[in-house]
Amino acid sequence: MHEHEVKNNAEAFTFLSLMKFLAQGWKFITAGIVLGLLSAAAYLALTPVEYDASAIVKMAENRGLDGDGIPIPNQVESATLVIARLNTPAAYSREVLSACGLQDSPESRLKMIKEARYTAEGQPAFLTVNVRGRSAELASKCAESVFDMIRQQQDALSLPGRERLSQMVADLKKSRQTHLDALHSESGIAEQVAVYVAHREAINQIETALRRYEYALGYVPTQLVSVYPSSSPVFPRQVPVIVLGLITGLLVGLLAACLRRIGKD
Repeated sequence: MHEHEVKNNAEAFTFLSLMKFLAQGWKFITAGIVLGLLSAAAYLALTPVEYDASAIVKMAENRGLDGDGIPIPNQVESATLVIARLNTPAAYSREVLSACGLQDSPESRLKMIKEARYTAEGQPAFLTVNVRGRSAELASKCAESVFDMIRQQQDALSLPGRERLSQMVADLKKSRQTHLDALHSESGIAEQVAVYVAHREAINQIETALRRYEYALGYVPTQLVSVYPSSSPVFPRQVPVIVLGLITGLLVGLLAACLRRIGKD
């Protein structure tokens, strides 16, 4: 019984001491909280805001046929390879930097590498682009400029292959016409049948190859699926900054009140 009363008296003494401490140092605590909130407000006012924009890009495709003649798509460049290229400073042109509100300098290119984020979503045919800007419009313009750069690069990568296929198609058509012209000889019926049999297989093989190559010429360029800019700034975040300022100010106020009490003692 005696121990229980001592414990209650100690808890009451501790609580009363705490209340007395807070009552005596409320000015310092309040001043610390106000100072912390003012510091947070100043940081939010002076720090440039940044908005985020996300774009989904579908990689370019060269169409083709497998060994059984079944249509198959072939990416000119997978999203993984595009990400690897975009993580190098040399990948960004002056136009992209300008659209993102940056100067044409090595520092700006390094900033693009640090702030821009690229991910291959779902499958290597799709690429997600995340960039930042001082406004939602600038962030969207930056994302669209990055897409346009990717499109131009993939068009350039696919151009030699498409030109080679076009030349092969032209050569096959010329060869087919040569065989067709040979069928119109003015020889007798027996000779015409022999000529037809001789050229028929070659014409069939040429037309089979033509179907494959003409289908493969169906190039699908890089497509911008969507662009989503953020409706509010993503940096700095107001709530965490205000909470941090409040906690920091409270701690500073408590420290000042403790130092005042120690000085009096």
